[in-house]
Amino acid sequence: PASTASSGGWENLFAVSCPTKTYCVAVGAEQNGTATSPIVEQWSAGSWQTPVVSGDVTGELRSVSCTSSSHCVAVGGSQEGGNTAPLAQGWNGSKWTNELAPVPSMAPGGGGGQGGEAFELLAVSCPSTSSCTAVGDGGTIETWNGQAWRLEAPTLASFSSIDCPSVRRCIAVGSSLSATGPLIE
Repeated sequence: PASTASSGGWENLFAVSCPTKTYCVAVGAEQNGTATSPIVEQWSAGSWQTPVVSGDVTGELRSVSCTSSSHCVAVGGSQEGGNTAPLAQGWNGSKWTNELAPVPSMAPGGGGGQGGEAFELLAVSCPSTSSCTAVGDGGTIETWNGQAWRLEAPTLASFSSIDCPSVRRCIAVGSSLSATGPLIE
């Protein structure tokens, strides 16, 4: 069993990545009182450990992609002024750190970043340590070059998953914001 929430609140794990048969990382969130905080569970040396997630961050981690036991990227969303903003954290083999993910200023449907806009990142895929793509609500697409996140042009889609088998090829799935039905891009 993984660890349990220390405050008696709830704890949920949403995604897992296992770059080797002896190392896995699971991410999610726990509630302590009224605050929701991102959590990480790491499987190594035959047991689960809960490393400290970087910074005083509220929100949740929804997806993780690891290329090795010394490189993982986790994404999700944090609350900022009534909006859900992208959240990204990176693992370098010894600690988790915040990675600044740009907040879109406008949804592709024309809504501004005010009054409850959701720009949560729901999935990430990293084919290498210097290449990750994350997707999410409101047409949000962000890319990581090993140094910084970059906001890509939004699309009229809400993406729920992505897989990048190489640095030049990604497949994202979700639903269209301009028509009904599933979307593969």
